[in-house]
Amino acid sequence: MRILCDQMVREGFVSALEAEDRHTVARVRDLLAPDAEDGTIAAYAVQHDWTILTADDDYLSDDVSHGLLFYDDDPAPTPGAVRDAIREIDRVYSHPTAIVEWVPDDWI
Repeated sequence: MRILCDQMVREGFVSALEAEDRHTVARVRDLLAPDAEDGTIAAYAVQHDWTILTADDDYLSDDVSHGLLFYDDDPAPTPGAVRDAIREIDRVYSHPTAIVEWVPDDWI
């Protein structure tokens, strides 16, 4: 899975995901402007087949055309729990645009 971590994602989550060879992980600040707007990030994700990982509930809507992994930051899950849930989600879904999931939720 190609995971695009927005500005809200904690570094511990990014590091945990990068430690696995099964994922391609990038930060918004590395591919777009550090202050890129949500709409710009979403359009980039659709165009380049990225699944967005975020704690920003602005992405939650009925019209999500890109993959979306959302976690609640209060209280934040552990990096390992997020990594393990995403591993399981990746195993179940065949196409990233179909993914709209809360992590870790009931995935682990």
